Amino acid sequence: MKKTTLLLLIQIIVYSLASGQPYGPLIFTDTITFETSHGPGLRIDTSQIGGIWHVGTPAKTYFNSAYTAPNAIFTDTGFYTVNNYSYFDIIIKDTFQYYWPLYGEGILGFRHKYDTDTMRDGGFIEISYDGGNTWENIINDTHIIAMNTTNFYSNSDTITGNLPAFSGRSDGWQYAQIYWFWIAAVKDVFQDSLIIRFNFKSDSINNNKEGWLIDQIFFNGYEVTGHINNTENNKEIKVFPIPAKDILNIEFANPENAEYTLNLYDVTGKSLLLINNIRTDRITLNTSDLDNGIYIFKLSGDEKNEFGKIIINKIK
Repeated sequence: MKKTTLLLLIQIIVYSLASGQPYGPLIFTDTITFETSHGPGLRIDTSQIGGIWHVGTPAKTYFNSAYTAPNAIFTDTGFYTVNNYSYFDIIIKDTFQYYWPLYGEGILGFRHKYDTDTMRDGGFIEISYDGGNTWENIINDTHIIAMNTTNFYSNSDTITGNLPAFSGRSDGWQYAQIYWFWIAAVKDVFQDSLIIRFNFKSDSINNNKEGWLIDQIFFNGYEVTGHINNTENNKEIKVFPIPAKDILNIEFANPENAEYTLNLYDVTGKSLLLINNIRTDRITLNTSDLDNGIYIFKLSGDEKNEFGKIIINKIK
């Protein structure tokens, strides 16, 4: 019972770290408004006959303007066609000084309207971490610790083929967002870029619908960090270096040399380390025996508990 409670607690901690505001500094940002050419970051599929994604000024009945005029990206200039499968990609490139081990959190957001045959036609988003060799629906991303979505579809919102997707008719412009907390140190997952694919799929029945209209797509990437602000106790805990390789320091306010205890857990709730009788304001850990990944620590003392995350990455 105690182990189950501890595992649940750590899962709640991990989720709460992921679902709040990003903890790391912003190191990458990109926004597509479709007003000017966006270069290699935007890639529209032109390999299939009948590709229906267009960049331009919407002039339909429901799709009567862009979110930020004049341009947006949308499916066809009239009603979308039957038996269609078309997509465009957003390619998140590394900057010259940052690389994937430093990305710990990310946010994808966009404005959109949609008008499709409910539960049959619609739009869905996929993600690839290996240059486009394999894809998965973004809401079922298996390379993360946790995820938080805003105004997004779920696994119960499906279209033909049992695909989770946006479908039906939106109530005007909607803002959709997805927030990731990645297992940032497991670098065999990440390659040189992250690809986000916007797909539109229709079945064989024509219902004279307008499709999918999207504008103001942005992606923010945040650096892995070990800094946590504790608002309850007005105390700062600093963890450095992040990512750690062999040595890691945990620094906290302890002006009266009070006694603390440190527990270290993996993300399954397994206890890895216990240190008692800590009366300093810094703890130095030898992390050379730990595998790459994310760990949770609990610093307890004076009837108060502090939690934080540790990132281990030994890959150069």
